[in-house]
Amino acid sequence: MTGALALPKIELAGTVVRAGRYTALDAWRGLAALSVVYGHQTAGRLGASLFIAFYLAVDFFFVLSGFVLAHRYWDELVRDRKPFLPVVIARFARLYPAHVFVLFALLIGFGIEAIPAYRGGAPLLAAWREAIPPFPGGPGFSTFILNLLLLQNVGLTPTGLTWNVPSWSISVEFFGSLSVLGLVAVWRTPGVRIALSAVACAGYALVLVFKHGILDATYETLWHSVNLGLVRAAAGIAAGVLCLLFARKYLSPRTPGPLAATLLELLAIACVLALLIRPEYHDTRDTLFPLAALVLVAIFSLECGAVSRMLGSAPLVYVGSLSYAIYLVHWPLLFVMVEQYQMPPSLYYLAVFGAAIVTHHAVEVPARRFIMQRARSA
Repeated sequence: MTGALALPKIELAGTVVRAGRYTALDAWRGLAALSVVYGHQTAGRLGASLFIAFYLAVDFFFVLSGFVLAHRYWDELVRDRKPFLPVVIARFARLYPAHVFVLFALLIGFGIEAIPAYRGGAPLLAAWREAIPPFPGGPGFSTFILNLLLLQNVGLTPTGLTWNVPSWSISVEFFGSLSVLGLVAVWRTPGVRIALSAVACAGYALVLVFKHGILDATYETLWHSVNLGLVRAAAGIAAGVLCLLFARKYLSPRTPGPLAATLLELLAIACVLALLIRPEYHDTRDTLFPLAALVLVAIFSLECGAVSRMLGSAPLVYVGSLSYAIYLVHWPLLFVMVEQYQMPPSLYYLAVFGAAIVTHHAVEVPARRFIMQRARSA
């Protein structure tokens, strides 16, 4: 969900950020996406008495998104003070094509289900509307328009989620990332650093207070205007930007040796797993997860340890490149293959990988390239 990780040099707080690709973080992106797939397929169960709080993978995505986006656009927005519109276009090109592809695939799928009723004499539109399940967030066709406009989770559907359920985070990441990058664009303005810190700290505090120590907030809306999912996304992305600033100023000049780096990597993984795996699905240890995610991202951005080298292997990096497509396609396939037709999980996972590969190479990458080329020519 964070975009390409091939990054140019960026001057940051007196240091020079190395160019290259954060292959370890890219692999973590793929592993986080797979944890969401597994969590939805098993309802988060790891056994008879253990759960995995896979919904926290979304918070990891948000933190990683802020880290990488700040790294990617710091030169353009802060040093060179380039216009903000290209950033908006780039985020749209990154997130929208695969999202709308899966959305229309769902619409067509419901249309296919409506064929028997249509042949039985029902009007086409009525049969199609009847085939669309009753979403808790509202009627099918009206919420389809909201999904088409990336407005499916900004406070307009306070009663539940709709259509491709995991895409709620795509909506809030789009608007949350642009809001945070807007602050980065005016970095030299007094008070911006305080504002960014406030977005991160106050955002997480608001979610945790109203959810009683739990971060699992999506469509809930406070005071008929403040969507907790959007607040959660903005807080994570802002925290990721701060993580980049901290890592480049304090960690990069003091890069640890291979052994120390490996121990730090293992410790970071242990902390994250200790917060994810629990006897109850919801647990107030969520309060500590954003900090653990920040530590994990900061340590693995150094890429100095043995675990980073392992994560940099080609298969894991490739899974990382598929992570966005995996995240988008897995829910419709789960609904059809497992819930409707009770197919075995092994076949479901193969279908997820196959559909993700097709979506990534046939839709996501070429559409993003096309949009960016057209934008440059314009």
